[in-house]
Amino acid sequence: ATGLRPAGLRRATSASRRQLSLSAVQANPGAGQSGAGSGVEVAPGVVKEVLTASDGQELRDGDVCSVKFTGRIKSTGRTFAEGDRYQFTLRDGSMIRGWDDGIKTMRVGERARFDVAAGAAYGAKGVEPVIPPNADLEFDVELQAYLGNSQEIETLFDLDPFVPRSTRQIQQQYTDKLSKKAPERKGIQGIRDWLSNVYIFGFFTSETGEEAPWFLNPNITFPTLIVAVMATFYVLFTAGGITTRRDASVGIDTDSNTIKVKPATPEADKGS
Repeated sequence: ATGLRPAGLRRATSASRRQLSLSAVQANPGAGQSGAGSGVEVAPGVVKEVLTASDGQELRDGDVCSVKFTGRIKSTGRTFAEGDRYQFTLRDGSMIRGWDDGIKTMRVGERARFDVAAGAAYGAKGVEPVIPPNADLEFDVELQAYLGNSQEIETLFDLDPFVPRSTRQIQQQYTDKLSKKAPERKGIQGIRDWLSNVYIFGFFTSETGEEAPWFLNPNITFPTLIVAVMATFYVLFTAGGITTRRDASVGIDTDSNTIKVKPATPEADKGS
């Protein structure tokens, strides 16, 4: 099983992490930034096209970054992952090589498109059903912010531009959140919305918006399983398959002040 994070970029196995880590190529931070519209190979299997140039801060290994991105299967154009203010650590071994090699060439404020060959992504096996085998990928990435370096703990999140710090900023963030809140729906849709917010159901909700087949939809399968278990227990209990029996009774003999265990009588069994 693969542990896909919101970005859909986490590697499938620890073995693949070691393999890609060993084959990672240090990209030139200035490569491919001569101007928009020119595709440049910045690392083996990674071609970069600058869409919006920037003279912002360059990146180094261990930097914690925030990006807005869309990932697509190049052959079909199907979006398999997207995110806004998605945070990750550059070259910490958690992302595919093509992603790290491409992002390493960017500057804060820059937007670029990357064509990533299968060999720099998920290889011959892919991550089905999300990523087909031997799939070339395309990423549209905007490098939003530098959030510190994981090797320098004192810098982490000190520079986070998304964290409101003043009273006015906090109030504005709250107002924006309320304005974006979808109106409450009623009926069947309202029940589905409520279920999706319950932890055990919402935990398995797709973050890309892609719905699972009905027989794999947790909003259907979990309630069905719970009802089935309760119905089975009820049938067994009413049919006599589940009984209670008292094999012995424990009492105190007041004459001798001792505890005595007496075998249960048939009448006691009926009473239980």
